[in-house]
Amino acid sequence: MGLKNEIAEKFRRGSLDNLYDEMYRPLLLYATKCLSDRFSFLAEDCVQDAILHAYRTRDSFESVQELRSYLYAAVHGKAVDILRKNSSKERYVLSIGKRSDEIMTGIIENEAMDRLFRAVKTLSEQDRDLFFNYCDGMKTSEIAARLGITESAVKQRKATMISRLRKEIDDTILLALALLSSLPCNWS
Repeated sequence: MGLKNEIAEKFRRGSLDNLYDEMYRPLLLYATKCLSDRFSFLAEDCVQDAILHAYRTRDSFESVQELRSYLYAAVHGKAVDILRKNSSKERYVLSIGKRSDEIMTGIIENEAMDRLFRAVKTLSEQDRDLFFNYCDGMKTSEIAARLGITESAVKQRKATMISRLRKEIDDTILLALALLSSLPCNWS
């Protein structure tokens, strides 16, 4: 009985010592290569899991070649599982991060819009009309023609309206609105 067959026979009887002495290092090297540098710290887990699974079914191995093939395939399979799971986790974390940003942006946007429109309610009817004309995308010249006043009068009313709005809401909300580009107003 050769050394390799002796290892297989002892393994079938439940001894792991010779198997570890003969195959652990090559399996560990193979697992490290499969996992790349990024996950090489998990190589020992792959090898130990492969040996454990082989040990549980040790009676099914007819030869040391069959055992060796099984162990390499099991290490490879475990390494692929680790890489897939980590890839999925990374994609999930990235998507959660994006969703968190979107949620936070939505919260800020809603709070800003709420404060802005509460402030708009405090304006006179003329100023509210002016505000919504700008929000509808109308230009200063169009608003002047609609209201029957000069463009300079529209600009002056706009400046007064903005001043009143600023008294009602702080500049951080206006900055948030500008940064989020959520306000469809055309202030030109």
